[in-house]
Amino acid sequence: MSQAIIDAMEDMVFIMRVSDDGDCFFYERVNTSVRRILGFTDTMIGQTLTDVNPPTKATILQSQYRSVVEQQRTLRYQDDYHISTGQRVTESILTPIMADGRVTHIVAVSRDLTKQKQMEDQMYISQRRLALSRERYKSLFKENTDPIAYLNNAGRIVKKNDAFSNLIETIHHEAQLKDIFDVFYHQSKKFKTCFYNTVDGEPNAIEIQLHTRDEVGMELQVKFIPMHLDGVVQGVYVVVKDLTTESFARSALLESEQRFRLIAEHTSDLIQVLNDKHEMVYLSPSHEKLLGYETNLLLYQPIASLLSSKSKVEIEKIIATMLSEHQSIKKEGKIIDAFGDEHWFELQFEPIFDEDTHVQTIVVARDIKERKKYERELKQMAYQDPLTGLANRRMFQIRLDQVVSLYERHHVPFAVLMLDLDDFKGINDQYGHEVGDQVIVEVGQRLTIALREMDTVARLGGDEFIVLLPEVEDVENLSHIIDRLEARFREPHNVEGKELSVGISVGVVMPGQTECDLNNILSHADEALYQAKRDGKNKSVFKPVYQLKTRRQFDDEKITE
Repeated sequence: MSQAIIDAMEDMVFIMRVSDDGDCFFYERVNTSVRRILGFTDTMIGQTLTDVNPPTKATILQSQYRSVVEQQRTLRYQDDYHISTGQRVTESILTPIMADGRVTHIVAVSRDLTKQKQMEDQMYISQRRLALSRERYKSLFKENTDPIAYLNNAGRIVKKNDAFSNLIETIHHEAQLKDIFDVFYHQSKKFKTCFYNTVDGEPNAIEIQLHTRDEVGMELQVKFIPMHLDGVVQGVYVVVKDLTTESFARSALLESEQRFRLIAEHTSDLIQVLNDKHEMVYLSPSHEKLLGYETNLLLYQPIASLLSSKSKVEIEKIIATMLSEHQSIKKEGKIIDAFGDEHWFELQFEPIFDEDTHVQTIVVARDIKERKKYERELKQMAYQDPLTGLANRRMFQIRLDQVVSLYERHHVPFAVLMLDLDDFKGINDQYGHEVGDQVIVEVGQRLTIALREMDTVARLGGDEFIVLLPEVEDVENLSHIIDRLEARFREPHNVEGKELSVGISVGVVMPGQTECDLNNILSHADEALYQAKRDGKNKSVFKPVYQLKTRRQFDDEKITE
């Protein structure tokens, strides 16, 4: 009856017999959950903690059980351990059974907290990523040179960047306008329709003309972008582009060469006039400031002479489209400066026709290096671990696929190392996640320093890392690399004045020449890491891939022993 009762419990239950001297603890009875989760067998009944468990695990359990015997009271503690399906975290309650004034048995009930801890860790990671995203958003919003504001669905300004505040001051004497319609004092039906169509979910744009408070004409492009949340538009972003330079340049060329030069020579954008052969017959002085050229040396040179090889091909297509369709076209491209360096610009091509004959083209090029910088950072986030700056799982898989391809074609040897910090949870629990994060960062730095530039170090999450070693000559060479890594981790970590010792367990795989299942390299590495953890932690386990056994084979052999 008692066995049926404990078998009905989902938690793991151990009935442990205590030796007369209170120093040894024997497995007397376990429930079905223990057998299912830990692979416990009948042959283990009657054996001690040290007989069944790896040395490090047995030492921890012995300490907890002895405390129960000495204090003769219930004890609660948390522990983590590795099984074939990965790492588990449990909370155990040890209850003493007394007879004649001494502890004769201990009932241990262990509850699986793995999912709860994983959720807590994932929540912490998500919070860090959210904080990083917010900081990047703030930087992109606040520092952007284009005026940007966030509006509610009624058009009221909720938030604006410095460029938008400056635009308001340029247009108005009053700086604290609250309504987007007041900002542009533009009550036209088309303007309002664009805004309210955006509130309905469709992005819109409109070009408007107005005068500043000093009665200077301006031409602006106003873009409305809906901000969706759970499928509902919660607000509208408005992004303003100043088209005055382009507009003035176009009209000035048609109306007055003198007026055109006055504008072009005082703008920070690059302005060029091309003849019908696409040669530069005029260049603004900003070419010298931004690119280092003497403008007279570029006269009657084709515009392609300033462009990178890739941009030349793209711009030739743009010009052909512009002439065939009689319309202006905007395109990003790279312009080469006088020192041979490439810079990103946004180029606006405006064709000028005399009836149907193309006579000239105005090109206005605007520096967009800051925008490209933000784009690169956003792209980098998709392949980089936010805490350590190392490659993430996605980037590691890309590089692994490349190395595996080389192995399949040319048998270029390689190896994969799966690493896990030993008892890292204790650092987080004792000192907090901030100290734990610093340890994780330093671990990544030590791995990077100890390895070659061609090697890839990636963080899989938590305290798990993985290393790809391409072009490893042989097993002996690989052993030297592992020895070098282990030597690095014998040195303590100094964090906020605390000297912390952190061990690592390493699972190593190196494909052999035959029977090599390349599709399961990571599974084999994880298997080797599990074996390292099971054998006592803080060590390395290496086997060629084709010699690794399955988890079932390993367990069967353990039971037989």
